[in-house]
Amino acid sequence: MPFPPEVESARAQVFQQVGRNVLRFQRLELIMKSMVASSRISTTGGESPKAHERRTEAIHKKTLGLISGQFFDEVISNQPPCDGPPAFFEDPTIPKNRVHIASAFVVHFQPEEHARWKVRVKSLIEERNALVHTSLLHIELETFSGCQKALAALEEQGARVSAEIDHLKPIVKSLEESKASLREHLADDAFWKHLFPSKA
Repeated sequence: MPFPPEVESARAQVFQQVGRNVLRFQRLELIMKSMVASSRISTTGGESPKAHERRTEAIHKKTLGLISGQFFDEVISNQPPCDGPPAFFEDPTIPKNRVHIASAFVVHFQPEEHARWKVRVKSLIEERNALVHTSLLHIELETFSGCQKALAALEEQGARVSAEIDHLKPIVKSLEESKASLREHLADDAFWKHLFPSKA
């Protein structure tokens, strides 16, 4: 049935805000997946690009819920830094006579802060799933007041997703700087001479 002009306008604003929020959630998901894919690098030479491509492809196929668990295990840790190399550095499939260089980017948080952040992201993931699958079933779009109420809730949700993205920006910057530094080292002959002085 046709709606009064003010209701039609309000409905359009609700639909637009739903779209904006979906895009924000997608951006958050892509950032987290990219961070997980880039946080661990294991190279034995020529095989490394293909191995990294396989890891990246596998990560991008995972759901946001699965990737968030990996994110809080591998990138954002509630454990103190370890004294020795992490377990993933030990790869039994790599022959002992081959050079193996592994790098991990991990940010350590206090357990309490880590737990709060994890709960906050879990809540956002649940909201994202509801937004994508059932949101329009529970929004009152037949009245102006219903649309206004839905719009206010959606705008508040969008602001929280944007805040989460902003929270990740300095960590993403540090990760990119770490990757750039590793690339510089791997391209520097002095780095390899330091590793293998007898072959210098």
